Amino acid sequence: MHITDLSTNSKFIRKLEFQQKNNERNSKHLECENDKHAGEITVSRLHQVHKATFVPLKDKNGNEVKAVLIHNKQSKSMYLMRGQDALGGAIYSVSQAPIRGSNYPDYYKNKKYLFINSIYSHKKYKGVGTELIKKLVLESKKQGCEGRICLNTTTTKPEKGSPIPFYYKLGFEASNKQKHEEIKKALESGKKIPESCESVTLFLPENAIKRLSCG
Repeated sequence: MHITDLSTNSKFIRKLEFQQKNNERNSKHLECENDKHAGEITVSRLHQVHKATFVPLKDKNGNEVKAVLIHNKQSKSMYLMRGQDALGGAIYSVSQAPIRGSNYPDYYKNKKYLFINSIYSHKKYKGVGTELIKKLVLESKKQGCEGRICLNTTTTKPEKGSPIPFYYKLGFEASNKQKHEEIKKALESGKKIPESCESVTLFLPENAIKRLSCG
């Protein structure tokens, strides 16, 4: 997939910065619908950009980095870009399939939610995953899912560690009550996540939705 370097697209950047200043009080979202420059951002999956947002991040040395969030509603995907570099991304869908387990609340029962099909982030930068989750919470609300988010997680590369501590730090919980308690116990004691808990369905509780919506 080819992505045009946004840093060289001066007209597009100036327009985004102008819109950002005008909308700063109410929203950080910058509308780019029907923008003649939007097509220059991509020539494949991102050819129809519905929304672009400046997102402040930091690299591992603590230096501030200005990234651009590209949201393609047609392909239900989000990408954090810095020039031609993809810092992270997520692909989602809307589902109403029953969530198995005894831990999820009535807030999810028989209601639709945003399902994260895949999500990734570049470890060279801080806050990429968190920013993506925050944007997905907002999208969940826009899709009529009231912020509900669900995903399945598994550790495909054990040498890189489990992703579960990251999700639990944001407030996610396992839908299986026994696994939820085992994960909590492991995190509280600083121990490794049990192998039996690595493949699990996670959901975002209502209190975490409210916190991430305000963050």
